Amino acid sequence: ATIAQGRIIENFPWFLSKIRVPKALHFILKMTLRRKINGYMWAHGIGRHSREEIRNIGEADLRACSQLLGSKPYFMGDRPTLIDATMFGFVAQLLFSMPDGHWTTILINSDLTNLRDFCERMKREFWPDWNDPLKK
Repeated sequence: ATIAQGRIIENFPWFLSKIRVPKALHFILKMTLRRKINGYMWAHGIGRHSREEIRNIGEADLRACSQLLGSKPYFMGDRPTLIDATMFGFVAQLLFSMPDGHWTTILINSDLTNLRDFCERMKREFWPDWNDPLKK
């Protein structure tokens, strides 16, 4: 919910520019796609909370993940497991594909630096060519 809220609900024009939607379609998508996402979030239950509550829930989740990771290189110890692959997917989105200055990126880079370091470690170990496709 934190990702959907931060990308689609709070920063819809940014989201549309990232997926390269022509400006002529922005209004139509705002009326359809954004409403549909809001509806999904409402049906799930998270959408019944205010923006501030969603942020607090997301922050509490990130802090719990940071606490679980602690000073270990990976969530379950010295070797990566399935949980590390899963967590990398979430943390990488929050670090590398959120709007500039988004609160999640700021939180991870300032208070939850072990999550940032974990993400960088996973990137180095499993995707040493991470930036190569981005340059093309």
